[in-house]
Amino acid sequence: MKKIMQLNLLTLSVLCAQQVYALELIADQHLSDVSGQDGIVITHEMSKATINQVNWYDPDLVAGTQQGLGLHNVEIKGQNNQPIISKLALDVGKTDVGAGVRIDASIDAFQSTADLNLVKKNCVGNSCTKETQSLGQFGLETKSPLKVLLETKAGLFNQNETAHLNFQLQNAKISHGLGKHELSMHDFNFNFATDGYMYIDADEGLVFTTKNGTTDHFVNLGRVKDLSDVASSRQNATNPGVNIDLRYDDKNLIRFGASGAVSNAKLFFNGHQKNVANFDVSNKVNGVIETKNTAVTGYDTVVGQGGLHLGLSADFTNQNTAGLAAGQLPTTLEIGHTGKGSYAVEFSNLRPLTTRDAQGNLHNKNASIDFGDIYINTVQAKNLNFLVNENIKNTIGATSPILNQLLSSKLEGDQFSLIAVRGMDFQSIAAKARIISDNSLNELTGDGGSWGIGIPIYNLNANVALSGKQYLSPYDGTNKTGIGYNAIVSTEGYGIDSKTGLPSTTSIILIDGQDSLHAGEAVNYYAGLRNIDALIQSDGVIGYEDEGIYIRADHLLVAAKAELAIGQLPGSKYNCVTGSTKCGGFVPYDNFSKKDDVLTTIAFKLDGNGELLVIPGVDPTDTNPNSNFLSFDANFKFRSLDSTEKSNPKNLGSYFSLINEDQVNNETVQTSSTNLNRMEGHLGVKGKVVVSADTVTLDNQVKFNYKNDIAQPFKTDFAMSTNGNMQKIASVVLTGGTMRSTLGITPR
Repeated sequence: MKKIMQLNLLTLSVLCAQQVYALELIADQHLSDVSGQDGIVITHEMSKATINQVNWYDPDLVAGTQQGLGLHNVEIKGQNNQPIISKLALDVGKTDVGAGVRIDASIDAFQSTADLNLVKKNCVGNSCTKETQSLGQFGLETKSPLKVLLETKAGLFNQNETAHLNFQLQNAKISHGLGKHELSMHDFNFNFATDGYMYIDADEGLVFTTKNGTTDHFVNLGRVKDLSDVASSRQNATNPGVNIDLRYDDKNLIRFGASGAVSNAKLFFNGHQKNVANFDVSNKVNGVIETKNTAVTGYDTVVGQGGLHLGLSADFTNQNTAGLAAGQLPTTLEIGHTGKGSYAVEFSNLRPLTTRDAQGNLHNKNASIDFGDIYINTVQAKNLNFLVNENIKNTIGATSPILNQLLSSKLEGDQFSLIAVRGMDFQSIAAKARIISDNSLNELTGDGGSWGIGIPIYNLNANVALSGKQYLSPYDGTNKTGIGYNAIVSTEGYGIDSKTGLPSTTSIILIDGQDSLHAGEAVNYYAGLRNIDALIQSDGVIGYEDEGIYIRADHLLVAAKAELAIGQLPGSKYNCVTGSTKCGGFVPYDNFSKKDDVLTTIAFKLDGNGELLVIPGVDPTDTNPNSNFLSFDANFKFRSLDSTEKSNPKNLGSYFSLINEDQVNNETVQTSSTNLNRMEGHLGVKGKVVVSADTVTLDNQVKFNYKNDIAQPFKTDFAMSTNGNMQKIASVVLTGGTMRSTLGITPR
């Protein structure tokens, strides 16, 4: 056998050598012109395919046990009973740096369905038993051919030579079904073209990146022709290059989009799980923010050595980005309602929190998104540890920053699909925003004025465990299959990002970008909630009902601490000429770490259980022209304190607090606050979000006694804290009533 193998390798080497000498020299600029005539073209045609099972098994810790995810009862067929024609053209040519490869593949429009399951196989000797948990149904449908073009200069993988990739997944539909209902992404686009470097790294695995040293390339998220309802007045109507249009039973939920050029992009895949237990946490040490990477225990016995580890990141571009070629536009982001007659908000002129470094010089770094490290595993687990910073620990009244995520009450735990995210960042503030119309309407041509919005996110960490779960429908009283979830998510308010070296924040702020008193400078006034340290921990079930998407939280903890502030964004030129020594200077790059702009600090903790129904909008009609808006119907019941908790005066229960923080001698912080403590009762909340041609409107109403039960009124203690001592002022009881509010944002 060894001699035969050696002979085969020798024969293969001779044949390869002959083929190399036969390669024709191809100039770099002509590699893309190589056709399949001189290479290999494979064409395949099928009318229908069925597959019983496709299972992916995660490397597991217990001998004889395998857990994973499976697609069962897979069916693939062409659109409109047409055959599915697939083509693969492979060319090899000699370039000035080596042997280049050109792979051109396409698959005609198709539709596919499958059952999505958690799978488990237990084997003792040759005897095996199998278990499955239904996670619903998965569907993928395309209206136009899926196309992939890959061209390389030197081999298939090369860290130092560029490759060209053109990927076109356009006007697709990706769906998830439970019973007779379906949540889907309509007109899904993932359409891009770029030059970059594709290679295999010992640590990062398979890598595709646009940057090598100081050399970078742009990824062009090209817009895609809209094949749905288009107004007759529209010419060449398009959707974003990345388009996520969420629908429920073909009714309208929300849409996200991104178009234009991005840079410094990177995508990697591997199986390493060693850092899933690591958390970057920022805390103040002697008045200075420090970020420390800390590992918690327990993950190595749960996730094992294998699984999926991936990362995706990119920098956004704006009108000041150098090097954009003809046809490449700055990045724009979109979010809003969807369907006929809908409107959305387009964000542009994207920038990071600060435009200058510590010395006051322009750093020329762009806004960015980094999905962090994403780990996907199937696990058998009872609980997991989760690390938060001191702000969150103190806000929820925990004794340790290591929180326990209880997944199962069973000693041996239960089976879950686990998605863990570490260090997700979205550091982007839109200095300009405008309202745009759906392609079913006449185009809005206004530029939106000089307003903007910032919703940056810093250091988001999360664990989300999913499983199949039965629940009793509150609407028709029947037992149904849903998705059981157990999630814990945190964000940090402020810190120095370890990758960019820039101050970063989690905030919700409005921006005024009008011209300042200094030529060429915008005032960049901001107002809103900044430096939000937040935690959400919940477990329950998600179901699809006739009325909408039903989410039941058997336990829900929501807590946050944030600063209400007004000022100018870091790096902006002070909007004054005389009257202050600051005039002519710039707002410090670390201004969000200081209290100069802060009006007050807000902190709250809501602990209890509740329900949420997300109600989609429907396309307008002549008789009901205002039906297309997103609404929700929710209720929340506060957890009552037990006798031991009530006897502890430091236990505030669920509370809301307005805090004043004074720093003495740049070190000691003295706090005083006004509080609503130990909230009890059952609240009902209804709301709707309406985006019109000129206004974004949020309508809400809160009912203080959800079930009109006089024995369970809304109760709270009104208290004040000075010098660390909480003093109860009065008890407040509301036996009923409704509070309504409307917030409208109109560009000027």
